Amino acid sequence: MKPKPKNFVNVAKKALLFDLDGTLIDSLDDLVSAINRTMEQNGFAPLSRDAVSRFIGKGSRILVEKALRSVLGQTPPKEITDSIHRQYLTNMLLTQGRYTRCFDGVHESLTQFQNLGFSLALVTNKPRANTLQLLKQLELEKFFPVVVAGDDTPHPKPAPDILFSAMRQLGVESKDCIMIGDSMNDAQAALEAGSPCFLLQTGYNEGINIADWAKIHAPESLVFANIKDIVSYLSQ
Repeated sequence: MKPKPKNFVNVAKKALLFDLDGTLIDSLDDLVSAINRTMEQNGFAPLSRDAVSRFIGKGSRILVEKALRSVLGQTPPKEITDSIHRQYLTNMLLTQGRYTRCFDGVHESLTQFQNLGFSLALVTNKPRANTLQLLKQLELEKFFPVVVAGDDTPHPKPAPDILFSAMRQLGVESKDCIMIGDSMNDAQAALEAGSPCFLLQTGYNEGINIADWAKIHAPESLVFANIKDIVSYLSQ
Protein backbone atom coordinates (compact mmCIF):
# COMPACT_ATOMS: atom_id res chain seq x y z
CA MET A 1 0.00 0.00 0.00
CA LYS A 2 1.31 3.47 -0.86
CA PRO A 3 1.94 6.07 1.85
CA LYS A 4 -0.63 8.81 2.20
CA PRO A 5 -0.06 11.75 -0.11
CA LYS A 6 1.29 14.82 1.63
CA ASN A 7 -1.45 16.76 3.45
CA PHE A 8 -4.11 14.24 2.42
CA VAL A 9 -5.12 13.54 6.03
CA ASN A 10 -5.73 17.26 6.51
CA VAL A 11 -8.46 17.28 3.87
CA ALA A 12 -11.86 16.46 5.37
CA LYS A 13 -13.79 14.03 3.17
CA LYS A 14 -17.53 13.64 3.65
CA ALA A 15 -18.60 10.93 1.21
CA LEU A 16 -17.42 7.67 -0.32
CA LEU A 17 -18.66 6.68 -3.78
CA PHE A 18 -18.46 2.93 -4.40
CA ASP A 19 -18.35 0.93 -7.59
CA LEU A 20 -20.15 -2.43 -7.35
CA ASP A 21 -18.77 -5.26 -9.53
CA GLY A 22 -15.20 -6.13 -8.61
CA THR A 23 -15.25 -3.66 -5.72
CA LEU A 24 -17.97 -4.87 -3.35
CA ILE A 25 -19.11 -8.04 -5.12
CA ASP A 26 -17.68 -10.83 -7.23
CA SER A 27 -20.30 -11.22 -9.96
CA LEU A 28 -18.14 -12.65 -12.73
CA ASP A 29 -19.77 -16.10 -12.83
CA ASP A 30 -23.24 -14.56 -13.16
CA LEU A 31 -22.01 -12.40 -16.02
CA VAL A 32 -20.49 -15.45 -17.71
CA SER A 33 -23.71 -17.40 -17.26
CA ALA A 34 -25.89 -14.59 -18.67
CA ILE A 35 -23.72 -13.75 -21.66
CA ASN A 36 -23.27 -17.40 -22.62
CA ARG A 37 -27.01 -18.02 -22.40
CA THR A 38 -27.44 -15.02 -24.69
CA MET A 39 -24.76 -16.27 -27.09
CA GLU A 40 -26.40 -19.70 -27.22
CA GLN A 41 -29.80 -18.15 -27.98
CA ASN A 42 -28.22 -16.49 -31.00
CA GLY A 43 -26.36 -19.53 -32.29
CA PHE A 44 -22.88 -18.60 -31.04
CA ALA A 45 -20.39 -20.71 -29.11
CA PRO A 46 -19.93 -19.93 -25.39
CA LEU A 47 -17.13 -17.67 -24.24
CA SER A 48 -14.50 -18.57 -21.68
CA ARG A 49 -14.58 -17.09 -18.18
CA ASP A 50 -11.28 -15.33 -18.86
CA ALA A 51 -12.59 -13.77 -22.06
CA VAL A 52 -15.71 -12.43 -20.34
CA SER A 53 -13.61 -10.94 -17.53
CA ARG A 54 -11.77 -8.84 -20.12
CA PHE A 55 -15.05 -7.44 -21.48
CA ILE A 56 -16.23 -6.06 -18.10
CA GLY A 57 -15.85 -2.44 -17.17
CA LYS A 58 -17.74 -0.02 -19.40
CA GLY A 59 -21.28 -1.28 -18.90
CA SER A 60 -23.48 -4.10 -20.13
CA ARG A 61 -23.91 -2.85 -23.69
CA ILE A 62 -20.16 -2.65 -24.26
CA LEU A 63 -19.80 -6.14 -22.77
CA VAL A 64 -22.30 -7.46 -25.33
CA GLU A 65 -20.64 -5.55 -28.16
CA LYS A 66 -17.21 -6.95 -27.26
CA ALA A 67 -18.61 -10.47 -26.97
CA LEU A 68 -20.20 -10.23 -30.42
CA ARG A 69 -17.06 -8.74 -31.91
CA SER A 70 -15.02 -11.64 -30.52
CA VAL A 71 -17.13 -14.24 -32.36
CA LEU A 72 -17.94 -12.25 -35.50
CA GLY A 73 -14.52 -10.71 -36.07
CA GLN A 74 -16.09 -7.28 -36.54
CA THR A 75 -18.36 -4.84 -34.78
CA PRO A 76 -22.00 -5.80 -35.42
CA PRO A 77 -24.60 -3.27 -36.62
CA LYS A 78 -26.11 -1.16 -33.87
CA GLU A 79 -29.60 -2.66 -34.21
CA ILE A 80 -28.21 -6.20 -33.73
CA THR A 81 -26.21 -5.16 -30.68
CA ASP A 82 -29.24 -3.39 -29.22
CA SER A 83 -31.46 -6.45 -29.70
CA ILE A 84 -28.96 -8.89 -28.21
CA HIS A 85 -28.24 -6.46 -25.38
CA ARG A 86 -31.94 -6.55 -24.43
CA GLN A 87 -31.74 -10.34 -24.33
CA TYR A 88 -28.66 -10.15 -22.14
CA LEU A 89 -30.39 -7.85 -19.63
CA THR A 90 -33.27 -10.33 -19.37
CA ASN A 91 -30.83 -13.18 -18.85
CA MET A 92 -29.00 -11.22 -16.16
CA LEU A 93 -32.24 -10.83 -14.24
CA LEU A 94 -32.96 -14.54 -14.69
CA THR A 95 -29.62 -15.49 -13.12
CA GLN A 96 -30.96 -13.86 -9.91
CA GLY A 97 -27.44 -13.37 -8.59
CA ARG A 98 -27.08 -17.13 -8.23
CA TYR A 99 -23.29 -17.05 -8.27
CA THR A 100 -22.64 -13.54 -6.98
CA ARG A 101 -21.15 -13.00 -3.53
CA CYS A 102 -19.76 -10.12 -1.51
CA PHE A 103 -16.03 -9.96 -1.05
CA ASP A 104 -14.75 -10.76 2.43
CA GLY A 105 -15.27 -7.96 4.94
CA VAL A 106 -17.62 -5.85 2.82
CA HIS A 107 -20.54 -5.60 5.27
CA GLU A 108 -18.26 -4.94 8.22
CA SER A 109 -16.25 -2.37 6.28
CA LEU A 110 -19.31 -0.46 5.07
CA THR A 111 -20.57 -0.33 8.66
CA GLN A 112 -17.21 1.04 9.79
CA PHE A 113 -17.24 3.69 7.07
CA GLN A 114 -20.64 4.83 8.31
CA ASN A 115 -19.36 4.86 11.88
CA LEU A 116 -16.48 7.07 10.74
CA GLY A 117 -19.10 9.58 9.58
CA PHE A 118 -19.00 9.07 5.81
CA SER A 119 -22.08 9.28 3.62
CA LEU A 120 -22.12 6.39 1.14
CA ALA A 121 -23.35 6.17 -2.44
CA LEU A 122 -23.22 3.46 -5.07
CA VAL A 123 -22.10 4.47 -8.57
CA THR A 124 -22.17 1.54 -10.98
CA ASN A 125 -22.34 0.94 -14.71
CA LYS A 126 -24.63 -2.04 -14.05
CA PRO A 127 -28.27 -1.43 -15.08
CA ARG A 128 -30.57 -0.29 -12.27
CA ALA A 129 -32.84 -3.34 -12.25
CA ASN A 130 -29.89 -5.72 -11.82
CA THR A 131 -28.28 -3.43 -9.28
CA LEU A 132 -31.32 -3.17 -7.01
CA GLN A 133 -31.92 -6.91 -7.24
CA LEU A 134 -28.38 -7.66 -6.07
CA LEU A 135 -28.33 -5.01 -3.34
CA LYS A 136 -31.45 -6.52 -1.80
CA GLN A 137 -30.28 -10.10 -2.20
CA LEU A 138 -26.85 -9.41 -0.69
CA GLU A 139 -28.25 -7.19 2.10
CA LEU A 140 -26.34 -4.16 0.89
CA GLU A 141 -29.23 -1.79 0.21
CA LYS A 142 -29.25 -0.45 3.79
CA PHE A 143 -25.81 1.09 3.24
CA PHE A 144 -26.67 3.12 0.16
CA PRO A 145 -29.34 5.82 0.39
CA VAL A 146 -28.12 6.98 -3.02
CA VAL A 147 -27.75 4.56 -5.94
CA VAL A 148 -26.86 5.75 -9.43
CA ALA A 149 -26.79 3.03 -12.08
CA GLY A 150 -25.59 2.76 -15.64
CA ASP A 151 -28.95 3.60 -17.21
CA ASP A 152 -29.62 6.58 -14.94
CA THR A 153 -27.35 9.01 -16.81
CA PRO A 154 -26.49 9.58 -20.49
CA HIS A 155 -22.92 8.33 -20.19
CA PRO A 156 -21.47 5.52 -18.01
CA LYS A 157 -18.03 5.57 -16.43
CA PRO A 158 -15.33 6.53 -17.42
CA ALA A 159 -17.48 9.64 -17.96
CA PRO A 160 -18.12 11.42 -14.64
CA ASP A 161 -21.93 11.72 -15.07
CA ILE A 162 -22.79 8.98 -12.58
CA LEU A 163 -20.48 10.45 -9.95
CA PHE A 164 -21.86 13.96 -10.39
CA SER A 165 -25.42 12.64 -10.01
CA ALA A 166 -24.52 10.91 -6.75
CA MET A 167 -22.80 14.04 -5.44
CA ARG A 168 -25.88 16.15 -6.16
CA GLN A 169 -28.11 13.69 -4.32
CA LEU A 170 -25.74 13.54 -1.35
CA GLY A 171 -25.40 17.33 -1.31
CA VAL A 172 -21.59 17.28 -1.51
CA GLU A 173 -18.94 18.61 -3.85
CA SER A 174 -16.31 16.62 -5.72
CA LYS A 175 -13.58 17.77 -3.34
CA ASP A 176 -15.54 16.19 -0.48
CA CYS A 177 -15.64 12.70 -2.05
CA ILE A 178 -13.44 9.68 -2.56
CA MET A 179 -14.23 7.27 -5.38
CA ILE A 180 -13.59 3.63 -4.46
CA GLY A 181 -13.40 1.22 -7.39
CA ASP A 182 -11.40 -1.51 -9.07
CA SER A 183 -10.83 -0.27 -12.60
CA MET A 184 -9.37 2.36 -14.86
CA ASN A 185 -12.94 3.44 -15.62
CA ASP A 186 -13.42 4.32 -11.94
CA ALA A 187 -10.11 6.18 -11.81
CA GLN A 188 -10.80 8.11 -15.02
CA ALA A 189 -14.32 9.04 -13.87
CA ALA A 190 -12.94 10.28 -10.55
CA LEU A 191 -10.26 12.31 -12.31
CA GLU A 192 -12.86 13.91 -14.58
CA ALA A 193 -15.06 14.64 -11.56
CA GLY A 194 -12.19 16.17 -9.58
CA SER A 195 -12.16 13.58 -6.78
CA PRO A 196 -9.39 11.30 -5.51
CA CYS A 197 -9.72 7.59 -6.20
CA PHE A 198 -8.84 4.50 -4.17
CA LEU A 199 -8.41 1.39 -6.31
CA LEU A 200 -8.88 -2.22 -5.19
CA GLN A 201 -7.03 -5.20 -6.62
CA THR A 202 -10.13 -7.40 -6.28
CA GLY A 203 -11.68 -6.68 -9.67
CA TYR A 204 -11.32 -7.24 -13.39
CA ASN A 205 -10.18 -4.00 -15.10
CA GLU A 206 -10.58 -5.46 -18.60
CA GLY A 207 -7.76 -7.94 -18.02
CA ILE A 208 -5.18 -5.30 -17.04
CA ASN A 209 -3.47 -5.32 -13.64
CA ILE A 210 -4.85 -2.24 -11.91
CA ALA A 211 -1.70 -1.54 -9.89
CA ASP A 212 0.44 -1.57 -13.03
CA TRP A 213 -2.06 0.65 -14.86
CA ALA A 214 -2.25 3.14 -11.99
CA LYS A 215 1.53 3.58 -11.80
CA ILE A 216 1.52 4.98 -15.32
CA HIS A 217 -1.90 6.53 -15.82
CA ALA A 218 -3.12 7.50 -12.32
CA PRO A 219 -0.11 7.79 -9.99
CA GLU A 220 -2.14 10.01 -7.66
CA SER A 221 -4.55 7.12 -6.96
CA LEU A 222 -3.89 4.76 -4.09
CA VAL A 223 -4.10 0.99 -4.65
CA PHE A 224 -5.25 -1.39 -1.89
CA ALA A 225 -5.38 -5.17 -1.70
CA ASN A 226 -8.88 -5.24 -0.22
CA ILE A 227 -11.60 -3.06 1.29
CA LYS A 228 -10.49 -3.76 4.87
CA ASP A 229 -7.19 -2.03 4.10
CA ILE A 230 -9.12 1.11 3.14
CA VAL A 231 -10.91 1.04 6.50
CA SER A 232 -7.54 0.89 8.25
CA TYR A 233 -6.22 3.74 6.10
CA LEU A 234 -9.18 6.06 6.73
CA SER A 235 -9.24 5.20 10.44
CA GLN A 236 -5.74 6.62 11.00
